[in-house]
Amino acid sequence: MAKYFGTDGIRGRTNEDGTFTPDFIKCIANAFAMFFHEKTHPTNSSYCIRKEGNLCVVIGHDTRESCSWIKDIFKTTLSTHGIQVYDIGVAPTAAISYLVATTGSCYGLVITASHNPAEYNGLKFFNNNGEKLSSEDVVLFEKLIDITVPVVEQKHHTVRSSRDPSTKNLAILPRLLKKLNSLSTDITPPSQELIGLKKWHDYMLNRFINLKHSTKKPHIILDCANGAGGDTAKFLLAQLGYKFTLINNSPDGHNINQNAYSITNAERTNQKNSLHFSFDGDADRLETYNTKKERINGDILISVLALYLKDNKQLANNTVVSTVLFNGGAEQFLKQNDISLIRTPVGDKHIMQTLKDKDLSFGGEESGHIIFRTLLPRPLEEPRFLYLGDGLITLLSVLQVISEIGISEFNLKLENIPLYPNVSHNIKSTPAQKELIKQTKFTQFLDDMQSDYPNSRIIVRPSGTEDLIRLYVEANNKKTCEILISQVLGFLQN
Repeated sequence: MAKYFGTDGIRGRTNEDGTFTPDFIKCIANAFAMFFHEKTHPTNSSYCIRKEGNLCVVIGHDTRESCSWIKDIFKTTLSTHGIQVYDIGVAPTAAISYLVATTGSCYGLVITASHNPAEYNGLKFFNNNGEKLSSEDVVLFEKLIDITVPVVEQKHHTVRSSRDPSTKNLAILPRLLKKLNSLSTDITPPSQELIGLKKWHDYMLNRFINLKHSTKKPHIILDCANGAGGDTAKFLLAQLGYKFTLINNSPDGHNINQNAYSITNAERTNQKNSLHFSFDGDADRLETYNTKKERINGDILISVLALYLKDNKQLANNTVVSTVLFNGGAEQFLKQNDISLIRTPVGDKHIMQTLKDKDLSFGGEESGHIIFRTLLPRPLEEPRFLYLGDGLITLLSVLQVISEIGISEFNLKLENIPLYPNVSHNIKSTPAQKELIKQTKFTQFLDDMQSDYPNSRIIVRPSGTEDLIRLYVEANNKKTCEILISQVLGFLQN
């Protein structure tokens, strides 16, 4: 199990009690420099991610105040080690993934804690294909973080850690440091015109240009969560000819995700045929609301989009990828429409990997992470795809459905997908409880419950971003769900 990486990069608090201190960020930045050169200049050439290209990292971030000093540490550290840095500034996560994959860059970094409050921040890393790091890369990266703890401590006399890097890890340190010190800083960067949000905006505009001529255009109310997606959404919606209202689009460094997803209690419009949407802080999630201002369950939205893609011959192998949490009622709807479902562990990285491994094109999570495959627009010997999870792509995809069938028919489709009753519950976890849910006796306890309630599904998992244990129960009725949740809580708390 990863020590530093969670379900979506490395994340922590930046306040006085937090783990994201300047010294810890220096450790990660130095480890990233080592990782970068180990991957681009390895002793074993077959390990290299590319034999030609630019030694550069594309960096973007959301609107948290802490992004500034975290970015400065990375820029200083990476440039010291001969790595060119392109600072895109505030940008949606998917934009950085796309820019890395299409500009010849080696890696990308997004400084964001996504949907978490402002006192959190995080680091999402992307490889030269615009993909999140593989499990093998995470293992190497974490070894290098362990190595940099004593190195930074020796240099700065400030880092204190109880971690004791193994002798094996420390043995590779002289070779890596020699490599870093010998590298030239004379780096040829990618063309400036290839870097920047304009390239991302152009791609998005070209992808959805058909919406410009649509005659079925609802008024859009978009909650931007005071995050990274507001400016891009404003540009594209205007270019495509939509009337829209942006709320929570005045970031001050501290208000990211404040009142996010509260669109039903926030600004309303009396205009007919308006649709409401909400981003999270880095705009890789989208919450969608119907014309009654009611939140659309993410599994229902995935199902409607999947049916649209299938009808337009854009759903590879007529298959959707989602997680173990995908609702059984929505799965039944997909089956009735000859669409298969593949389930993965929770986390969009697992969905993306399955999409890639099985050559599929669409998937997502109920939380609003919805992932689309796109063909990379650059000369290649063979077609290469990128999988993008982006709130604005999802929003514009919803508008594509509406442009064909109209908003009334869209609402009708949403209402015709019945979900099985379910209950979710989070509890603050202790180390003992996290250990308990890994044990055989707990697994047996869950198996026994599901034998007693054969039509139920019970999922218990640790959060990848917070000190929580997340419970999900699905059954024939709400009362059974509540009974099962109560029994699981009793087992964990006794």
